[in-house]
Amino acid sequence: MFKGARKDVVKQIASELNLEVNKKSTLWDITELIKNSEPYKENFESVKEIAELVIEERKRHEQSQVEIEKLKLELEVAKAQTEIKNTSCEGESQDSLESLIKSVRTLTVKLPTKQENRGFFFSSLERTFSTKNVPEKYKAEILLNLLGERASNVITYIKDDDLSDYLKVKDIVLREFQPIPSSCLERRLETIMKHI
Repeated sequence: MFKGARKDVVKQIASELNLEVNKKSTLWDITELIKNSEPYKENFESVKEIAELVIEERKRHEQSQVEIEKLKLELEVAKAQTEIKNTSCEGESQDSLESLIKSVRTLTVKLPTKQENRGFFFSSLERTFSTKNVPEKYKAEILLNLLGERASNVITYIKDDDLSDYLKVKDIVLREFQPIPSSCLERRLETIMKHI
């Protein structure tokens, strides 16, 4: 009946029989305590049933623990897979933004140095946005990317909340690159001097 049984199981059987077991008792000691007890000697079948019930209960408990551990591991795997998917989606959107910037740069005329040609740049840019179906949230970022170093002046005037608003960024860019009267006067004088 006790063959192959673990100490904790045999200890629990002894407890069910109201036998006191010392913490330092070995498996052999506990087994002998049970075999020498009155319930064992007087009603062996009842003790055997109790032992079977204890062993069965222990097996069910261990099986449920195994199931719980299995569910925990499955949950961890599912979380890891979700994390991987989220990470790859973020990477894909970054790649998507990079490819949008490249295609918009290819299809848009370069930012002209003369003020009067800037309207053509913006109409070309907006036509490209429409053709490529660029999401609204990326338009301002693409514009700032196309401006390159010139964007550093513009960014100082833009609030963090407005960095994703294309129309506000465009207005600030147009204001920033608007010619000042002294530069207009200088260009006019240069033109006059060339013709003299």
